[in-house]
Amino acid sequence: MSEGDNQQLGHIKRAVRPLLFRTSEPDYPSATNGGTATIIQTDNGRVFALYCQHSAKSFQWQDLLVSNRRSGGSAANLQRALHVGGPIDHAVGSDLLDIAVVELAQDPAWFTDAPFLLSQKTVSDCRPHDKLVVFGFPTELLNLALDRPKATVMNMKLWAHPRESQDIVLRHASCVAPGIGTHLNTLSGFSGSPVARESDGRFCGIVVRGGVLPNDTLKLSFVEGSDILHLLTGPRDQTGSYRYDKEIPFGELPPGIGENQ
Repeated sequence: MSEGDNQQLGHIKRAVRPLLFRTSEPDYPSATNGGTATIIQTDNGRVFALYCQHSAKSFQWQDLLVSNRRSGGSAANLQRALHVGGPIDHAVGSDLLDIAVVELAQDPAWFTDAPFLLSQKTVSDCRPHDKLVVFGFPTELLNLALDRPKATVMNMKLWAHPRESQDIVLRHASCVAPGIGTHLNTLSGFSGSPVARESDGRFCGIVVRGGVLPNDTLKLSFVEGSDILHLLTGPRDQTGSYRYDKEIPFGELPPGIGENQ
């Protein structure tokens, strides 16, 4: 791994935040259901917070708490929420619908721990057997690591799977952790975490769920980086709609997806 690749992984790590929301309780001004938020900027200088809808539960996007630093700091002003509406074709029922996007009013320079710049140059969908790195705030793993502060970003290295399902925006990766099954049965807290390829630091996606399999295998599922890039930067028509064709190498097509679909 080159120094530049290490730097890009560092940029991604600095862009993660614990998923927090404001409350109306004076004694508890913020709260969480677990999860991670990833702060992204695009080429035109817009800044977004990405997280998973299911992690918010009863909290509304207006209550999202995003700071200029990974821990502590000043809270950003929220501008608007974006979402996938009226999905068609392979977007229907896909995990892309779980990605929440909130645009922030601040520009990138306001952040001490800067947003990650998402562009054609920094994004790459993973290939089968790529070694991946995930950065986030997994609740159960942090509870096991008693010597680590809860604001610590943890990373986990996994191997990318071939495409497995007809949800063509979803990828999977896993690793074996002997004995972990005696402590955990889920990986809550990683939802919303960025996934990167270790070899070149390219952004590969956002985690939407994870779990522990019976053979002590940790498995995470994530929406692909190219789909996140389209979500944030794709040109919209007059109705706000955007449709794009996704190219998948034929040898990587998942079961049930034909060449003419």
